[in-house]
Amino acid sequence: MFPHGKNYYLKSVYQSGGPQAEVAKSVFKKLSDFNAAPGNEIEHHYFFEYISHRVTLSVPEDATAFARPHAGVTGSILKWDKSTPNDDEAVKRAVRELTDIIAEAEAQVSGEAIKGYGNFGQRHLSLLMSSITD
Repeated sequence: MFPHGKNYYLKSVYQSGGPQAEVAKSVFKKLSDFNAAPGNEIEHHYFFEYISHRVTLSVPEDATAFARPHAGVTGSILKWDKSTPNDDEAVKRAVRELTDIIAEAEAQVSGEAIKGYGNFGQRHLSLLMSSITD
């Protein structure tokens, strides 16, 4: 999943409802451009969460330590071998561009910016990475 010695960057953003077709197409177009760029040594991945939050949202808001908006988590997972200042900047820029596509579309729909982090357990990340690497 995340072998020792590699570099990883994960960034998530919330999205209410399921992915909008045009927004998802924009994300995957940008993803394709990043991965096909000449000299690119970074693996760019993006995920959309398709799980029910019914049980999670049944727990009272003040009983947990993390934000639980009524939205799914989407996000970037980037992976690369050598850490250089150029790669580090490219990773931050790519992640920002990818998650901003979702955040800007969400702001138009809901009227609020919902950037944040998702709570991913080991099993959840294992499922995400196995689907990416298969």
